[in-house]
Amino acid sequence: MCGKSAVTAVQALLGGPSLRVSQQRLEHLEFVARHKRRALGSLLCQTTTMFDRNLETTVDILAPAEVVWAVLTDTAAWPEWNPILKCEGRFEQGQRLEVTAHLPGRSPQTFKPTVLTVEPNAELAWRGSAAIPGLFAGRHYFRLEPEGAGACRLVHGEDFSGLLVPFFGGILADTEKGFHAMNAALKARAEARAGGAQE
Repeated sequence: MCGKSAVTAVQALLGGPSLRVSQQRLEHLEFVARHKRRALGSLLCQTTTMFDRNLETTVDILAPAEVVWAVLTDTAAWPEWNPILKCEGRFEQGQRLEVTAHLPGRSPQTFKPTVLTVEPNAELAWRGSAAIPGLFAGRHYFRLEPEGAGACRLVHGEDFSGLLVPFFGGILADTEKGFHAMNAALKARAEARAGGAQE
């Protein structure tokens, strides 16, 4: 609530006592400002949700995490089995990669993300963004979760953010198809390698 001191302060700022500002008017202004702040906060929350998307896929693999990791990080061999990605560079934190993505039904796109996370047999992640900050960014990740002896689960996804995200419905759908295709190919490659090692 606004007291007499608030009235005096506003009068001083706006020209002195000759400008009449009633306490009722100040209370009204305070009420309006408070509700506008709440509305703005709500809008910001909605905006954050609107411009953020997470796409996540999983597949269970009958191979140990270390075998899956070895296949996943051997980028020189990706052309032999990976249907959507080619990669040049080293998986070391802070390193720049050159990744070419060929999603189903779309022309190949090349981008240069930065490696964020490298936890052997556990997690690999990189992040790329558009040249203009705020338009689009994506954090691509692979996680390996143990599923008993000799098996693991691959969690493969991407966190998208930026002003262009709401317009990427078709691209995100094709990206999901691509992720599933890569997951299936990685599963087949790793299980074949694990099976060969057991023979």
